[in-house]
Amino acid sequence: MDELEGGAQGRTYFVKVKETGVHYAIKSVKYLKQADNERSEKEMKKLESKFS
Repeated sequence: MDELEGGAQGRTYFVKVKETGVHYAIKSVKYLKQADNERSEKEMKKLESKFS
C-alpha cells in the first residue's frame, strides 16, 4: 500500500489486492461534523456513477 500525494480533505492510498492483482485507489476522509459526513457520502455516490 502506497500513500499518494493527497489533498486537503483526506488521504489517498494505492493498493493491490493480493488474490487478484487488481489495483485500486482508496480514499480516507476524516470528518468531525454530520455535515462533513453527508458531504463525503455525496462524493462517494458520484464516484460510483459510471458517468463520472
